[in-house]
Amino acid sequence: MRFNDAIIGGILIAFALALASLPAIGWERAGLTLKQKKDAWIGWSVVAVACAIFLYFAITTGDGVRDDAETIAFQWTMPGFDEEIFYRGVFLVVLNEAFRGRVNVLSAPIGWGGLVTCLVFGAAHGLGWSSEGLSFDPFFFATTGTAALVFLWLREQT
Repeated sequence: MRFNDAIIGGILIAFALALASLPAIGWERAGLTLKQKKDAWIGWSVVAVACAIFLYFAITTGDGVRDDAETIAFQWTMPGFDEEIFYRGVFLVVLNEAFRGRVNVLSAPIGWGGLVTCLVFGAAHGLGWSSEGLSFDPFFFATTGTAALVFLWLREQT
């Protein structure tokens, strides 16, 4: 199953990179650059704390089953690459163009476009489909939406 997930992830990464290469978006505007703003260490400190929290939850789940190293490595790479390039890259650029207003939140210019990307990201993870039909998990919506807010701030701050 992971092999299929990796193939789908690779296709999604290629699609997001293709969108980012469009002249209207661009690599740098989509965040695909090594350039960082001054004082970016603050943002990277937030990343370190967030990673520690995510690792804690990965190895201490409520059902008593710990994720193994392979699962943690997979979850921190494949889904994240395409999601970050799309949600905090391409989609964010497009929505920030549509909603121009910004408010500084701890030195990061956060706008309506960013908040919409966080809501969509949370909804994409909170919604499910099975043989029983459509379902919604408020816990996954809240946790992934909150993580999206942290990474939105990080993206805009750095």
